[in-house]
Amino acid sequence: MKAVESNNLKKICHACQSCCCKNGAFFSSPILSLAEAAAIISRFPESQEIIQEVKGPTGEYYYTFSKTNPIGSCHFLDSKYRCKIYNIKPLDCQSYPIRAVHSYANIKFIVDKNCPASTNLHYKFIRNCREIARQSINRFDKETYRHWLENNVGLAKIQN
Repeated sequence: MKAVESNNLKKICHACQSCCCKNGAFFSSPILSLAEAAAIISRFPESQEIIQEVKGPTGEYYYTFSKTNPIGSCHFLDSKYRCKIYNIKPLDCQSYPIRAVHSYANIKFIVDKNCPASTNLHYKFIRNCREIARQSINRFDKETYRHWLENNVGLAKIQN
């Protein structure tokens, strides 16, 4: 398989039926900023029932998807496993399969090895995803981001 160079995993995602967008060890809900939540609600007004506002330990708010669809995947996947919010996809989703986490004074980047593309990622793709993941993590204070990880992502338990 040719290395994935651009930040577009569409061909590979369709082949694996969007494993990243299903509840599991790595995915539960992306962390959303107010702007991202508002963009999704503006495009899909019915998503107001899905997007949940959460107050972090420092009083900073973030947003998550509070529900999955009946088969346990992201509410925004259609029946062909395509992302319905692709053009307004949250930063946290855009950086997949790379996730940024705070590690003491540094930011650490982790690749989800469950992603079928994880072994074929081009260095340019990894560099782009790391930058997007850095943007995502830097939108929130450290405690708020950790709160989201601990409550929404299984991988947080192995990163402390």
